[in-house]
Amino acid sequence: MTFINSMNQTTDPCNDFFEYACGNYGKNENYSEANVNYFSLMKDFTSQRIKEILESEWSPTENIALTKSKRLYESCMNENAIESRGLLDLVQLLNDLGGWPMGTSQLRWKLRALPWQEIDLKIRKNIGVSPFFILAPLADIKNSSFNILWLTLPSSSDGSNILTHEFLLNEQDGTKNSLTSKEYRKSIVDSAKLIARYNGVYIPEYSLDIDAGRVVKFELALQNIITNMTSSGVFDLTDDYQKLTINELQKRFDAKSPMTLNGKIEWLNYIRRLYSDIPNVSIDGSHEIAVIGEEYIMKLIDLLDQTPSRVIVNAMHWWLIKNLVPLTNKKLKNIINTQKNKLSTRWKWCIEHNEMPHAIAHTYVQKYFSKASKLYVSNMVNEIIFGMRYDINGSKWLDLYSKSNALKKLSLMKKFVGYPEWYEDDKALANYYKNAS
Repeated sequence: MTFINSMNQTTDPCNDFFEYACGNYGKNENYSEANVNYFSLMKDFTSQRIKEILESEWSPTENIALTKSKRLYESCMNENAIESRGLLDLVQLLNDLGGWPMGTSQLRWKLRALPWQEIDLKIRKNIGVSPFFILAPLADIKNSSFNILWLTLPSSSDGSNILTHEFLLNEQDGTKNSLTSKEYRKSIVDSAKLIARYNGVYIPEYSLDIDAGRVVKFELALQNIITNMTSSGVFDLTDDYQKLTINELQKRFDAKSPMTLNGKIEWLNYIRRLYSDIPNVSIDGSHEIAVIGEEYIMKLIDLLDQTPSRVIVNAMHWWLIKNLVPLTNKKLKNIINTQKNKLSTRWKWCIEHNEMPHAIAHTYVQKYFSKASKLYVSNMVNEIIFGMRYDINGSKWLDLYSKSNALKKLSLMKKFVGYPEWYEDDKALANYYKNAS
């Protein structure tokens, strides 16, 4: 889909400019999403191209990293094999996390129960995200030439948001949402029944319904904190940015004097364990992290401090199940694949969750990117920077201090056009994924 395809060039723009510019918009396209815009169209267009790459015939000349990525995609698309394994892998993972309280007996859970902090760490190490906060190395917004460890509120784009904003609005509506709430609670109850049956235990439905209600109440409380910050203008990425050492962050947390263990996080220990598998990484209390949205983190701790462990752990396991449901059998998919919680098309899900994105991007760049275009845009960026520097230096209204800071920020700006330079080195890509099987 292109801008030109959206135009109706048979119309005289002087008579009806809208029809001329947008007359054919969407006429020849099939859309799976309810909301369509140019960004979603471009995403679909790119996904289709990636699908063609991953489903193309193997070639002896293709990069070994792409071959591995194709195998990963193929195994993800093999729903028969996934169906034959049923809930085995999911239940094993849940049990490794101490077990889903709703899906096992009270006695068994109490014997193996883990604190939520331990569960959060294990989930993050397994799938890269967790429900309560983002903790990941990202570009420093104050100096994009360097990465820094971010600590911030969860984002719906990475799967870490515990409830959708749409569900929250429906739930607060009052009149129309009793059915929505019942459907959602029922999906939790039915999922727990399925897991409990797999574990060989029977749990009364009234007990499951009580647990499910508490999970929803907790999820809504957490989502309210996020929504109130992001929709009211309280949260601003730049204004809420502060660089703290891990020791400084710990002091601020300890100052809240939580009443229970649920309100405590030993940040240095947590971060060290999170990155313990990465060689040559040494972290101590003087290590700086970017805390973005401290108010959210503090309110989260208040909520966790006031919430029973069983409710927190139930909510975390339920969040994990929702994230991993495409890797389970049809029974669980049918329970969770409700009108309010549609699963994405299988091939799209497999593309989005392919763990070898550089292998795919490398081939995409080779096939669809023009080096001449990259050079042209790079030159344009350089000219913009040159122009900005010229305007700052020639400014009559900026004082010397402001000029100095503006020029410093300009010099620290990291230029990134299209793709990293190492994508042009086939050996570098193969080496990057040499341990992937």
